[in-house]
Amino acid sequence: MQPTIEPSYDEAVRDQHERASAQKPFRKQFEKCKTLDQLAVTIEKARKSFDSVPWLSWICDGPGNDTKWTGANKPVAAKQKKLAAIIEDLIANGAELALVDEQGHRSAHALNKLLQLDELTVKQRVALLELAIEHGADPAERIAYPTWASETGPFLGYEPTMSALDIALHDDEHPELLAAIVPHVAKGVLEDAYLRFAIDKLSSYRDVTRIVPLVDRAGQLDRIVTKFRSTSSAALVHFLCEAEVSPACLELLIDRVDVNLAVPGPVSFLVSYRSGVTPSIRVPAGATPLDIVDSILGCVTRAEAVNARRPDKAFYSDGAKRIREAAEAKRALLVARAAKQGTRTEHLDLPPALAGTAEQILRLAKLLGADPAPIRHAMAAVDTDGIGPWSFLRAVVPPFEPELLSPRLDAAPLVELLSAFTSDRWSTQLRKSELPADRRAAAELAVVFHETDGARLLAVKSGGDTQIWKLASDEVTVLAPSISEYLAREIDRWQAR
Repeated sequence: MQPTIEPSYDEAVRDQHERASAQKPFRKQFEKCKTLDQLAVTIEKARKSFDSVPWLSWICDGPGNDTKWTGANKPVAAKQKKLAAIIEDLIANGAELALVDEQGHRSAHALNKLLQLDELTVKQRVALLELAIEHGADPAERIAYPTWASETGPFLGYEPTMSALDIALHDDEHPELLAAIVPHVAKGVLEDAYLRFAIDKLSSYRDVTRIVPLVDRAGQLDRIVTKFRSTSSAALVHFLCEAEVSPACLELLIDRVDVNLAVPGPVSFLVSYRSGVTPSIRVPAGATPLDIVDSILGCVTRAEAVNARRPDKAFYSDGAKRIREAAEAKRALLVARAAKQGTRTEHLDLPPALAGTAEQILRLAKLLGADPAPIRHAMAAVDTDGIGPWSFLRAVVPPFEPELLSPRLDAAPLVELLSAFTSDRWSTQLRKSELPADRRAAAELAVVFHETDGARLLAVKSGGDTQIWKLASDEVTVLAPSISEYLAREIDRWQAR
């Protein structure tokens, strides 16, 4: 089951380092194993570690250097049998399969890896799978990783890996894997897996009718599931609105879903109209399919307008056109079925520490003639519990970035300040050692956003707020105790020109 409590970033990193430290001596022993005989001896000596070290996960990853346990080219039957016996011994003696390599990156459940271990025959994999289930392993278990936008937040949610059941559904060549799992999972769990599988294939099939058999096995289609390789939890109808999904796919399934179903929490959707960091939109809890389509449409339309004024080599003109036309077609399909915008997406209920900053961002958007909807959506989608203006701006400025490039906004410090909070500007972060000694304790994080006449202007995360400092030589002058005050002053100055 996916966790629901938001963890502390520092605590999560500390816990990960502690687990990695405990695993490190065993990892060194494992890396010395280049043959199955060496592996068997090492595991025999390490039986007391079966509940804390991911032996099966490591074995499935292989001995390293692109080598295999069972033969360089074609697996040797005798070695396959020996490898299967080692894994069988691990499972039968209580090895914990949900453990992962803490030095790896988002490792999958060991049972997932076992089903993909092509060094063994399918028959051997099925036998080991059944043994693992017999000893309490859950073939539908998914490991969930907490995910943050950056070290300073915001928290994005939990990203679950694929389960053994998910892998079996994706493996068309070996139906016996799925056949071995189905008797051991509940009907609802199997339906959820089919629903996730169908969502994963929405943008993959050229023939969209191939989705229908998957959807037919998914039960009630308005349930909320978490997409593969993502923290996004939503229903099928919301994922049908994604930029990469064709209007034909939505048209095929639209009468089987609730077109006014609201997302239960903030959800992000990619809008791939440029190379490099892929742009995205983020809608708040309460957003409907029509809100999602409108946000995508607004995002790509604004990006096209900016590119027309200032051409960008990274911009995909054909891709942007395709996304815009698809969003327009989806909007027409939704409106034809009485789809409505969410009632919660226009209301912003922000704590005082953030309300002033939000007010100035929306004020600037209005002065520039920008569509406020995606910006308000981004603001409403932020989990404001315990965050200050710094993390708030990190979440809400990216949807506003195209407007910052407008020729109308001839205000360099203001543009550069807001641009410093976009995802690709963190090379400007200042080291604490570059600050005067008496100011280092007050500055949790500092970003240079403007340089002029030998001085640098800094956005400084300090004491739950974001201040604006001027650093000249070794002297600091606080230009504004809060970023909302600085924004208001700079916008007033720009208007007065």
